[in-house]
Amino acid sequence: MKDLHRSEDSFQGNTIMINKHKLGLVFGTFLGTWHFVWAWLVLSGFAQSLMNWIFRLHFIEPPYTILPFNFGAAVALILVTSITGYMSGWVLGALWNWLRADTSSVGSFSAVGRQQPAIRH
Repeated sequence: MKDLHRSEDSFQGNTIMINKHKLGLVFGTFLGTWHFVWAWLVLSGFAQSLMNWIFRLHFIEPPYTILPFNFGAAVALILVTSITGYMSGWVLGALWNWLRADTSSVGSFSAVGRQQPAIRH
């Protein structure tokens, strides 16, 4: 488990540091895959029926009409959501590491570039 770094925390005992890059990849892959499935639903013609069904489950009259499939728009959708997912995961990982960092032995802390040994004695 070399992706998780532990450090002593005077309040909690152990602090888990998250690999920002891998968390970004997980978020980006999830959002990209989700929107790839949506693009496939639009291409196959099932998107409108699914959207109508979901709205009606929420007691809402479906107000939207799905446009015809556009390959360029589908690629842009998947790329933009994948990149946004990666950036969100990276920022959340950095924020987690910054909030969970042991600052008692360090005067200042930068969320970028700080690495701790896997186990500190």
